[in-house]
Amino acid sequence: MAQIGTILGTELIFGKQAMRDMMEVSEIDYTPYQSARGFFAMLRSGEAVPLSEVSGWHIHRLMDSKGMWFWQMLREEVGDDKFFGVLRSLTGGELVDPTLIELQDYFSQETDQDLSVFFDQWLNRAGAPLINMEWHGVNPVGKNKWRNDAMHETLIFSTEEGQKQVSIALTQEQKELYKLSPEVRLEFYRAPAIVRTLDLSERQQTFVLDVEGMIKNVVLDPEHKILMWRPAYGPKPDLN
Repeated sequence: MAQIGTILGTELIFGKQAMRDMMEVSEIDYTPYQSARGFFAMLRSGEAVPLSEVSGWHIHRLMDSKGMWFWQMLREEVGDDKFFGVLRSLTGGELVDPTLIELQDYFSQETDQDLSVFFDQWLNRAGAPLINMEWHGVNPVGKNKWRNDAMHETLIFSTEEGQKQVSIALTQEQKELYKLSPEVRLEFYRAPAIVRTLDLSERQQTFVLDVEGMIKNVVLDPEHKILMWRPAYGPKPDLN
């Protein structure tokens, strides 16, 4: 809770992006382990254990890295009003020094949401998601075809105005599967970007989304709301 207070203070003073930066890579002249990059360094060295089993010297490093991510992701899961409302109700309430199960049940009760999967996957596992994404645009096929003999391929296009699609394939590479709701930012040529939310729970899933415009890029979890491996955190850990 002390570390979540630190990042909330950073958000209040410097803004949400500064808070996200601190959660990802820590701060200059501050311990590097208190970040996602520090957490994945612990994973690569075999030092990480589930938060529910943390003890001894692991406590500070894990609580201040994955621990703060847990609280911030819980905040994203239930929304600010419910999250801060529950925390305030804990102050001076009947639930004193709760166990993790009691905390899970209390948050579920007060937010009217079943948070058992969320608590289990983030507290009872040592790792974090490793998600690979591939995508491509899908255009409606019209009557016209153009053959580019120099490239030896046929390009099919439509002269009709109509809805297009983008196909997004996500693969969870770690051994234990997570149930997640990642956002994707769809970026277009000559059109504003839009954000969509996906429901990911299987090893491999393909999502075909309707769009109006030609896709330029797809960004997975654009605001970095989920603790998952990214190249900025160093080499990919082996979680299999």
